[in-house]
Amino acid sequence: MQSVTINIGANANKYWASLQFTDSKGVVHEKKIERDHEGTRNGNCLLAAAEGFKALNRPCMVTVNTDCDYITYAYKNGWVTEWEQNGWKRANGGELKNADAWQALQEAKAPHSVRFVLTKGGSTEAGV
Repeated sequence: MQSVTINIGANANKYWASLQFTDSKGVVHEKKIERDHEGTRNGNCLLAAAEGFKALNRPCMVTVNTDCDYITYAYKNGWVTEWEQNGWKRANGGELKNADAWQALQEAKAPHSVRFVLTKGGSTEAGV
């Protein structure tokens, strides 16, 4: 299974992702995605991750590097699984912020083996 690294980031005006992998001949390939999108930084980070996964054409082992603790903590603590089981609602039945974006990310990452890594001081600027 191919190993891929996706570096993601966002601000309130745009999101970006950079995918990198090395092919069987040792050649490094990179694809960059950047989109203008008005929203919250957290919501845009979710969109960046989903777009990164959508760029993959077969199941891969993926490491997602991000300084967005909103995403990493939600997966690390099992919250995404709970939200999904609760019909994309919080445990108390309240509305989940960015529910559509969480669903899109879950769907896009489904065929892959994924690890989220919180990077402090990582790429927080567009054009990673």
